[in-house]
Amino acid sequence: MATEKPKIIPPMGLALRIHKTNRINGVRAGQSGKQSAVADVCSCRKEEGVKNLQELTDALVAVKGVLAAAVVDYESGMIMAASEGSGNNTDLEIVMAGGTNIIRAQQRTVSMLHRDDALRDILISLKQQYHLLCPCSQRENMFIYIIIDRKTANLSICRNAMFCAEAMVV
Repeated sequence: MATEKPKIIPPMGLALRIHKTNRINGVRAGQSGKQSAVADVCSCRKEEGVKNLQELTDALVAVKGVLAAAVVDYESGMIMAASEGSGNNTDLEIVMAGGTNIIRAQQRTVSMLHRDDALRDILISLKQQYHLLCPCSQRENMFIYIIIDRKTANLSICRNAMFCAEAMVV
């Protein structure tokens, strides 16, 4: 008996595989909870863009284990939108200022290497948290920063949600 190949649905250029069990990003279709928020983040089409950056950060915080999310302008250091989930006790302004310096330094390093390449994302691993930074490819001066609880989050799912969100910032 031949096995059925999964269907590939490409929202925003990303391929989400849907198998017989109707799982999207590890979540059964129709399942409630924070993991289904990944499908919500990825459900918008790239052409539609984001109407409101605050809605985008709210959707990211709805993903299980995401403590905070922000969209930051790294030229000015200004936080364009931010959302915090329950359990976050981090001063976002301090974290985003540090993230701005990290993004600037990495962008300079990549340009000094004279490679035909671009920075995709940065992972900072702490004992209790992951911090993910992702420059927005269509808005050169902006990046997404999410703070993740190591104990409750799935890093792969959170990265996928971040990349979906990044593609919507136009």
